[in-house]
Amino acid sequence: MRGNGRQGQGGFSLIEVAVAAAIFSLGLGSMSLLLVLAVHGTYAPRLETLAALHAHSLTEALRLVPGAVASDAGETAACGPGEACPPTSMAEAIMESWQGQIERDLPTGRGLVCRDSALDDARCETVTANTVTVLWREADPESGNEALREFVLALPSS
Repeated sequence: MRGNGRQGQGGFSLIEVAVAAAIFSLGLGSMSLLLVLAVHGTYAPRLETLAALHAHSLTEALRLVPGAVASDAGETAACGPGEACPPTSMAEAIMESWQGQIERDLPTGRGLVCRDSALDDARCETVTANTVTVLWREADPESGNEALREFVLALPSS
């Protein structure tokens, strides 16, 4: 006789399937944790890159405006389309636009331009003269406290 028909049939028992599912879910959970850590690890370099880009963009913009870096903010004239603008007015418009971009890209950030003539400003006490500085707050991953970070770039010589 042939028996009950179960001979020769192979397959997995319920326990084997449960063990395989548990091992698979542990592996999947570990991979998702690594993905979260990798994404979190790119946040700080992203902010540093944005700060560097903003500092370089301002120095390049000020390099295009002759005398804007060396001049102090004094009497500025409003410039309309097609009108000639003095360097101080152009520099002021560039600075306004630059500050807005920093606030948009680095919500806790601010830009600071310190020249020899502005060193009596309290904001310029901690930075070197003739520099463009981008400051922002960033959470320290180890302590969880916020730390003040900065990117400093020398102003172009006129």
